[in-house]
Amino acid sequence: MAGNAENNSRRRCGDGLRIAYYVDSPELGGSEFIVRGLLGSLDPTVEVMLLGTCGEVVDALSTTRKTSQIILLPPVRGRSDLGAVWAHARVLRRFSPDVIHINQHHLWSGQYGMIASMLAGAPSIGVVHGIFPSSNQSQRLLTMAVAREVRCFVGVSEFVAGAIEAKLRIPRTRVRMIPNGIATDDAQPVGSANHDKGLITAIGRLAPEKGFDLILQALVSLSDVRLVLIGDGPERGLLERLARELGVASRVRFVGWSDQPWSVRPRPSLLVVPSRRDAAPLVILEAMREGVPVVASQVGGIPELVKDKETGLLVEPDDVRALAAAIGQLLNDPASLAAMGERARVRMQSEFTLEVMTKRYEQLYREVAHGPTPRMRLRSGRSIRADRNDTP
Repeated sequence: MAGNAENNSRRRCGDGLRIAYYVDSPELGGSEFIVRGLLGSLDPTVEVMLLGTCGEVVDALSTTRKTSQIILLPPVRGRSDLGAVWAHARVLRRFSPDVIHINQHHLWSGQYGMIASMLAGAPSIGVVHGIFPSSNQSQRLLTMAVAREVRCFVGVSEFVAGAIEAKLRIPRTRVRMIPNGIATDDAQPVGSANHDKGLITAIGRLAPEKGFDLILQALVSLSDVRLVLIGDGPERGLLERLARELGVASRVRFVGWSDQPWSVRPRPSLLVVPSRRDAAPLVILEAMREGVPVVASQVGGIPELVKDKETGLLVEPDDVRALAAAIGQLLNDPASLAAMGERARVRMQSEFTLEVMTKRYEQLYREVAHGPTPRMRLRSGRSIRADRNDTP
């Protein structure tokens, strides 16, 4: 096949890899921002195609790498929407990538990207950012079936990697762990002179699993503490009403969504992450970069980021009393607050930088690109278009 011959020639000559990034997320979130950072940090010799089903997401991700090819795909409306799946496959077949990077904002997403990769005859990796329960049995079975054809999976924490192995029933040898990384060049470390000692912040999607209602309840016993809540989502109205009912509304500021949450003034002394479930919250890395300690729930992959009593404090989920006590303990101990923030900043710069993450992905791409040839191939044929009506 011509496309594969070109790939093999490119590899023998030692030229840059050709990577397709497949993103089917319906909205921007932490996993999408990780892809955006990765695209901007990749070696310039890597040729990139960015494929997505949401225009807003594709536009946002493409800003960091102007030289990439950008394709807006028709969304797949269900398992019977074969036209859309084939359109995805044909775009991939035309690009003839060495590796297809499938961005999975949670474990049970990305299955149509896996199918399209199989049909295109190119090796793929699935990068899983979150672990959420799914009540859709057919979705789970489909993902488990097509996962067998994915070359390897990446978990963004050991917690996620273990869940991939257990829930998809694949050997751990096919699962890697690559922690998320973020840029350090725009950090604005919080020092004793420029943070508000009575101000805490919480950042994220206002949804039940994030547990922001717990912070509002904790504020009842923290009379001198104020909260800046940055984000938006389905629970905003409920949280605003709860703040009024608890009598803490005057001490809570709802900022809404912000692309640069750490630019909000005045600067907070503490980040609170009271999640009921979470994998590897990007906001914790951002706090570490800023030198801000974290009080967080001991769930999912959070303990891999927050070192208890070293860079912050961990509490049991849904424990309002413990959450309030941890917040009060740190705010009343400025020396410990500053020391934890500095240790967090140093740890982030050594373990969770964008550069470190990018090197790990580039090494994985090379391994996968030079691995066995995928079993499934599309027959060579006419040129393709990302068109829902373009059926086989």
